[in-house]
Amino acid sequence: MHENSMRDAGSRARGGARQKIEELPEDVQYDVDRVADVVAAGARGPLWEQLASELYGYAFRPLLRAMRHTETLAALTANSRTPLVMNDEERSTLYRSAPDREELAIRTMAAAMKDFPKLLREGGYDPARYPGRDGKSARLTSFFYGRCGLVFPRVFDQWRTERTDRFLLRAVSMGDGILARALGQAGPDPVPEGVTQLCDTLTEMINGLSACV
Repeated sequence: MHENSMRDAGSRARGGARQKIEELPEDVQYDVDRVADVVAAGARGPLWEQLASELYGYAFRPLLRAMRHTETLAALTANSRTPLVMNDEERSTLYRSAPDREELAIRTMAAAMKDFPKLLREGGYDPARYPGRDGKSARLTSFFYGRCGLVFPRVFDQWRTERTDRFLLRAVSMGDGILARALGQAGPDPVPEGVTQLCDTLTEMINGLSACV
């Protein structure tokens, strides 16, 4: 009797598991099977390289688009442990500068991919247990794109620091008069008072920053 009860319980569990798997959409189940194959192969070799290439290809353009729209980027990064803090000048730069967007997208995908194999081995992609947005089962591509949103604020902070350092290095390396001419302060024509004040303020900021380096 006891053996029969255990056998029946095991059968129900297996049946429930099969039912749960069958409830996944076909494309999502395909992703689950691919992840299982990749993990079994040690997340390396042709299977992994093909999968990683597809994930990169999927996430790249949506990241570029998100960086041009503040609300979209805020939604993408909402669950990140690092708050996304951005001033108006930085938002303008991301909107206007394709090279900056592309650099940030590549950095973001690389950061998201760094621990992705480990995450897959630990069962991090489990659409049956953890459905995505609106309770729908998420494709692996969407799951990876979500991981990009989690790391983007940290990547952006690093990019901002490096960008500031490059500006400072360039400004400090300018010889006497170059900064003034760049701002229109040097020349035969009278210079507006506002431009003179701006140049003086920038010079003081640069000197102060260079003293801290």
